[in-house]
Amino acid sequence: DPQFKAKSGDPSSSYHAADQAKGLGVSLTRLRERLNYSPETGLFTWKHISGRGYKTTLMGRHAGSINKDGYRTISIDCRRYYAHRLAWLFIFGEWPPREIDHVNGNPSDNRITNLRLAYKGQNQANSRLRRTNSSGFKGVYFDKRRKHWTSQIFYGGHRTYLGSFQKLDDAKSA
Repeated sequence: DPQFKAKSGDPSSSYHAADQAKGLGVSLTRLRERLNYSPETGLFTWKHISGRGYKTTLMGRHAGSINKDGYRTISIDCRRYYAHRLAWLFIFGEWPPREIDHVNGNPSDNRITNLRLAYKGQNQANSRLRRTNSSGFKGVYFDKRRKHWTSQIFYGGHRTYLGSFQKLDDAKSA
């Protein structure tokens, strides 16, 4: 659940809990006025809205778009929100107090059964491999200077060195 690099008034920013306590961000009432949410599919659709400046042609269409990291974002009242955070608000009636983890690793799957509260470390443990990963395994990398594979784990904010190995299979087994 990465955070937008946004001004502090955006509840999708790293300040979301403090801002929500101050009453900033979209309210549950406003969210439900503008959008329908299906917990079974994880999709938001626009409701019919009448009034100046609103496009009634959006009614029934899927809300938002997928960003470069694969997360669906939705703009409400000129503010952008992550759909998974809106889903939490829609179902539980309050902004999530922590990060939201997508259980299956798919950032655009916002079914409520696929979302859970997580601390940053838990969320990172469930993350995908980085594009720069050359081993294909989390915590294993090739040390070009020493010409061997190195294994390590991160837990509780600490890195633990597991060893250096000549063979990738040995490093991944560590």
